[in-house]
Amino acid sequence: MRVRPGVLVAALGLAAWCWIGLGIAAPAPVTQGRLAAELGKRLGLCDGGAACIDALRAVGIEPPGGWRPDQPVTDAILSDLTEDVILAAKEGRIPFTPQRAVDLLAAACIDLGLAGLDVYVTGYAFLGYYFPPQVPPGAGSGGVASPSR
Repeated sequence: MRVRPGVLVAALGLAAWCWIGLGIAAPAPVTQGRLAAELGKRLGLCDGGAACIDALRAVGIEPPGGWRPDQPVTDAILSDLTEDVILAAKEGRIPFTPQRAVDLLAAACIDLGLAGLDVYVTGYAFLGYYFPPQVPPGAGSGGVASPSR
């Protein structure tokens, strides 16, 4: 196979352009404030904006250490929020079943572009994946714990 010089130069130029990032900006990370606004609206707690943080906090949906509106959402924060929406639903602080609350959080994440984060909450489906509850060692199934993934 013979590579024409023009094609090689164009390919190298494109690679260099991508490498140094000319004209290609990575998407800005989604902030906790944006997620709070979207989640609060979907749960029917607020109309959006900063008021959603207070509304979510009032029903016990809050990352450990509190909401930091300008900080990015991480896998750990999203996992904690997932557990919070499940607990809020179970305790009747929000008018949804636990699975529906998880679905609403997942929809907010998808709309904000957070679908690539890893979230593991046993017993609930998140973004189409179901994580069955783990069996404690020595209980049922011959003492073998179910895999978490």
